[in-house]
Amino acid sequence: MEAERRPVNPAGPGVLPPGAGPSGTPRRLMEVAVELFALRGYFGVSVRDITTAIGIRPASLYNHYATKEDLLVAVMRLGHEWSSTQAADAIDALGPDATATDRLRAAVRAHARTHAEHPLLARVCSSELHGLGDDALAAVLELRMASVAQLSAIIDEGGATGEFAVDDVFLAVMAISAMVIRLANWYGGNKVGLEFGPALPPEL
Repeated sequence: MEAERRPVNPAGPGVLPPGAGPSGTPRRLMEVAVELFALRGYFGVSVRDITTAIGIRPASLYNHYATKEDLLVAVMRLGHEWSSTQAADAIDALGPDATATDRLRAAVRAHARTHAEHPLLARVCSSELHGLGDDALAAVLELRMASVAQLSAIIDEGGATGEFAVDDVFLAVMAISAMVIRLANWYGGNKVGLEFGPALPPEL
C-alpha cells in the first residue's frame, strides 16, 4: 500500500503576499507551487505533486493554468510586480522633495522587506528562470529590468546632485540586487528544510 502523502501546507503564512494575486483554488495552487519549487526546483516537481498537496485531481490544474509553466509564470509575475510596487509606493510616500539618498534607502528597504517576508516566493523568482520558455522568460525579464531601471534612475539622480560617486551604475544596481536576493536565503530557507550554508535563524 502506498504511503500516505503529507500535504505541503497549502495555506502556509507568508508564502504569498496578502491581498496579492488570485483567491480560491488558483491561489492555493500558487502557494503549493512556491513551496515545492523552492524545495525541489521547478523540474523536480510534477503536476501531480502540486495537486495532491491540496487534494484535487491532476487534470484539475488545467482548469486554472494551461500548463505547469504558466503556473510558474504566474508566480514570477506576482513576485516581481509585488516587489516593484512596494518599492514604488515607498518612494512615492517620501514626497517630491526627497533626496536621492532617501529614495534609494526607501527602495532598498522595500525590496529587502519583500524578500525577507516572503523568502520562498523570492527564491523561486530568482532561481527558477530556467523553467521558462523563451517568450515567458522575456516577459519576466522585462519585469525584472523595470526594477533595475527604477534603481538606476535614483543612482543617476544621486550622481547628478553629488550625493553618490558611482563609476558604473549598472554594476552598482546589480550589487544591490544580489545582496537583496540573498536575504531570501537567510530568512526562511532553513525553516522548510533547505540548506543555504551556515545561516540559521537566531534562535538556533
